[in-house]
Amino acid sequence: MEKDFKLGFKPLGARVLVEKYKEEKKEAFTEVGGILIPAEKDDNLAFKKNSGVILSMGTGLSEDAKSNLCEGTKITFKNPHTVNLKGEEYYLVHENNIEMIITT
Repeated sequence: MEKDFKLGFKPLGARVLVEKYKEEKKEAFTEVGGILIPAEKDDNLAFKKNSGVILSMGTGLSEDAKSNLCEGTKITFKNPHTVNLKGEEYYLVHENNIEMIITT
């Protein structure tokens, strides 16, 4: 997900612009020695649905948020506002809706 990304948009106040998680396509079955085995179920789908990478941050973030977040930080969040910028879909998330930082 990480890339050198310059949109030309900056969120206002205590908001961050987030690139949403992009799910990788997986095969439904894996072949092992001529036997088809079902692929593993991804139990983290709900987790991935509300996660992404911070692309840009507003200037009104709290000191706590400023010290813990930066561009490129992976986060989970709730109640995002979906925005379309230059033909791509992103999330605008208020700092109060950021639930955790993903460190792996």
